Amino acid sequence: MTGDASNAVVLHSSSQKKLHPLFVYGTLIFPEVVAALLGALSEARPATAKGFSVRALKGRIYPGLAEEAGALAEGILYYGLDGEKMDTLDRFEGEEYRLSEIRVACGEEELTALVYLLAEPFTELLTVDRWDRLRFFQNHLDSYVKLCRSAGPMSAAELTCGGK
Repeated sequence: MTGDASNAVVLHSSSQKKLHPLFVYGTLIFPEVVAALLGALSEARPATAKGFSVRALKGRIYPGLAEEAGALAEGILYYGLDGEKMDTLDRFEGEEYRLSEIRVACGEEELTALVYLLAEPFTELLTVDRWDRLRFFQNHLDSYVKLCRSAGPMSAAELTCGGK
């Protein structure tokens, strides 16, 4: 299946964005990227999303989240993101992603979290390959952080592939 998860709810209002922590699984798991975009965060905890996998995207250095039976996506939960920080992340994620809700596990607790899932027609970018976070760390993190610091209102797609 694609990142258009059947158990995900699409969010539209600003007030909904503040109800839950944000689950991240790709470039935002790296504190350097978050600091470049948002500054310091109040609380971050490891979490997993059962039934999802973190997949490579065609022509991108960042991933997408795809529904996959039996899979377990590892990520980070960020708590206490205010409206300004969520607006910054909305711009950063761009038109390729839409803010949704999924269930995640954080320690022994299961809870609802916000997550950026690929929007149509960008789900076609998903590959069968898992995203390699170590490869991203080794080959792209430093330059990606520099881009994020200088990005202003640009999305990740505009930063890394000219908005394609």
